[in-house]
Amino acid sequence: FPSHDTRLTAVETFATSGYGQANTATNLAQAAFNSANSSAAALQSVQLRAYKEYVNTATVTTATYALNLADSNIFNLTIGANTTLSFTGAPTSGNLLSVTLIMTQDVTGGRIVTLPTAKYSDGIAPALSIGPNSTDVLTYFTFNGGSTYFGAFAMANAY
Repeated sequence: FPSHDTRLTAVETFATSGYGQANTATNLAQAAFNSANSSAAALQSVQLRAYKEYVNTATVTTATYALNLADSNIFNLTIGANTTLSFTGAPTSGNLLSVTLIMTQDVTGGRIVTLPTAKYSDGIAPALSIGPNSTDVLTYFTFNGGSTYFGAFAMANAY
């Protein structure tokens, strides 16, 4: 039979080896995280089963309102004043960003909204609903750092 000291040495060696393996795994995981989050890294062939996006909800009561695309790309706005909308915080050129605007007139209605500068079908910005509580949905995208936005009227006068 091995002596008590021999068994203790074997346990210590195994424990030290296990610690070294765990430490190596931690270092590898950190390196993978750093690589995945570097500016040169890109995800390819990503498949998502389900995901959620943050919706920025606000009531607009000012003459101008900036939609910060660094905060969200979906905006659910209650329009409570005549206002001019604009986009800020677009991603750098070469990155596509889509934006959804859900705009609902308040209970008074009749609010005039000047849309962000964009290219629309036939070069004409859509005529928005002004009835009380009416909702319009518009979508936009940019891929050149916000130099150009393309806009589409997705849904008009939804109640």
